[in-house]
Amino acid sequence: MNGDRLAQAVTAIAAVLLATAAAMSTLDRRPQALVALALLYCLWRIGRAGQRLLVPDLEATSAAVAAFALAAAFAHVVAIVLGQGGWMLPAPFLLVVSIAALLTLLVARAVPGGVTPAAPPAAPPGAPPAAGEPWWRARLETALGLAMVVALVGGYVARAIRFFVQPLVGGPDDLSYHLTAVAVWARHADLRMVKFAMGFAGTAFYPILPEISSWVLLTPFGDTDVAARWAELPYLVFSLLAVVAVARRLGLRWSSAVLACGLYGFIERVFTLGFAAGNDHSSAFAVLAALDAAIAAVQRPRRGRFALLGVCLGLVVASKYTGVYYAATLLLVMALAMAVEWRGAAERLSPRGLLMAAGLVAACAAIVGGYTYLRNLVATGNPLYPQPLAIAGRQIFPGAPGSSLADLHDVFGPIDYRQLLLSPSTLADYARFTLLPAALLAPLLAALRRRWVLAAVLALPLIFFAEFVAFTFDHREIRYFFAAIALAAVAFAWLTEQLGNAGLLLRAVLLFLLTFRFLAWIDLPLHHERVLAAGLVALLAWPWRRAPSAREAVIARRVAAAAAAIGVLVLALAAGSRVESYQRVKLARSPAAMVLEREVPAGTTVGYVGLNQPYLFFGSRLQNDVRIVPRAPSLQAEFFRWGGVVEAPFPPGRYWRWRTSLGRLGVTHVVVFRSPYEDPERRWLANHPADFSRLHADDQLEIWRVTGWGVTGGRGG
Repeated sequence: MNGDRLAQAVTAIAAVLLATAAAMSTLDRRPQALVALALLYCLWRIGRAGQRLLVPDLEATSAAVAAFALAAAFAHVVAIVLGQGGWMLPAPFLLVVSIAALLTLLVARAVPGGVTPAAPPAAPPGAPPAAGEPWWRARLETALGLAMVVALVGGYVARAIRFFVQPLVGGPDDLSYHLTAVAVWARHADLRMVKFAMGFAGTAFYPILPEISSWVLLTPFGDTDVAARWAELPYLVFSLLAVVAVARRLGLRWSSAVLACGLYGFIERVFTLGFAAGNDHSSAFAVLAALDAAIAAVQRPRRGRFALLGVCLGLVVASKYTGVYYAATLLLVMALAMAVEWRGAAERLSPRGLLMAAGLVAACAAIVGGYTYLRNLVATGNPLYPQPLAIAGRQIFPGAPGSSLADLHDVFGPIDYRQLLLSPSTLADYARFTLLPAALLAPLLAALRRRWVLAAVLALPLIFFAEFVAFTFDHREIRYFFAAIALAAVAFAWLTEQLGNAGLLLRAVLLFLLTFRFLAWIDLPLHHERVLAAGLVALLAWPWRRAPSAREAVIARRVAAAAAAIGVLVLALAAGSRVESYQRVKLARSPAAMVLEREVPAGTTVGYVGLNQPYLFFGSRLQNDVRIVPRAPSLQAEFFRWGGVVEAPFPPGRYWRWRTSLGRLGVTHVVVFRSPYEDPERRWLANHPADFSRLHADDQLEIWRVTGWGVTGGRGG
């Protein structure tokens, strides 16, 4: 059985497993882990089939990036369709994925022999000549590059194992709106969005690709976020691959591409936010994938490549609002590339073909990324709501009061460039000697050599950073411009290639130092370090072995594939057996959440008051219904949904109205997040001892039990 037929057989087995899971209400944790593995594999096969149909001639790394982008887009669109119809449940989603996975077997027949052999980038700019190289150069670079890849993979696996059964922490906004949206969808089976009474209220209108990605990883387990809490990890892994793909697309050597990957992947903030449920890595991946697709479409204009570009741009705008100007910037770079690359080129589009390509890009982008923008446009008249849009001082779309960039800049204060770019705690201690100079020098050098496309791409870090300064209100974090950092790493790797043998020595030293610096930083146990060190030494020796015969190469590939499959299966089963261990400690860092877990029965309706951090009170198994109870007369405005009310339902209000709403919703406990700026509910709770008794209090959180009125009564006053 050849590799393609084996993949088809595994796809069929995985699809049947998903269909079986969809038909069953409960499964043990280990089978759930197998279902999660089958889900990821089926989505990968769906993306791979789409890549074979649309862009069968991409280079291997670009093909893998395209397959992941198409898989993410498929899951996103399916979840939106189900959510819009009120069927956003695990069973329908798993069933749709299983059917689609089985249909990919037809694609394998339609494209006999698998993917067309990969083609290298057409006329790559900046590629140094390979003639006359020393025999040892490629082998040394291969060895060091492999060592870095093994270190990256080993570090990520080690962190995942170490933190798998530790309490939930997440990224900056995971416990605010990212995972809260997932919990609400899991309970209500639609795409309603929570409106917060305190904190930033605009999150109800944000794009939802990251949250849908977490929901997708929730579906195999149903009642635990053990996988959903790390929804950014796949995007980070494929972001690293996308860095390699973009570098190769620009003509860099493999060792240079791997160095760029390491310079990006070894940054502490990049690494740690990979184990979160936010939107920073999904945005960075989409930008890098769209850039790779854009250059590919310019180099060889084909309908499939333009469709892929549209899908990637849809992911860009579906990941966060900043994706709107990222997408516009990428399109401008693509236009420049067309103007330069197509001068006198035999392979170019006619004006009519260009118009059709633009329509294809726009249609694919709208299908993948247009849902929240259309919903906002219908509900508010502004697709970017709550952010107002003005061009040349003329307001095009009005926004919500206090949501302009000027207002939000005042909240966060001026940007501290030194802290943001030069502090090792923010970026990386090696950035000032590598990434930052390269972002300035590389585009200038490329322009001096009249490599205009290369210069435009290498100028993107500066452009993206300028857009971050101008259009992003929170200037404390590098996570808002991860894509710029990744492309600065590509710029540095390209600069090293211009130094000839000196650049080779520099790359070798950096590959070596970064690898062992990373291993020291992740602080592996001693026996793990010994095993990994032995593996790295073996890799350093590997390129100097004799060349294998064709038969030996086939056998080696099959053995490696089988070993990898067995390893992944064992890891999945081991993870499944430890899910309950995670469940026991998930809430351990929040005494209030632990009290609520012990004191109230499953299915309790919990009212939430205060700063927007409600997620932990959904419970360890998402068993509670958390409601931010309106103070307005109508409960219809509690959530934002398609065709719903836009305004926040939190006027000053009166106690009796809010207390009546508690009863109508069946709220039995109220959680209060204390802060210097408090809404009136905390005062109402304290001032009505006949209706409420305090169950728990700590430095930050309180839990109050509803004791009077029952659940439906009300009285004036």
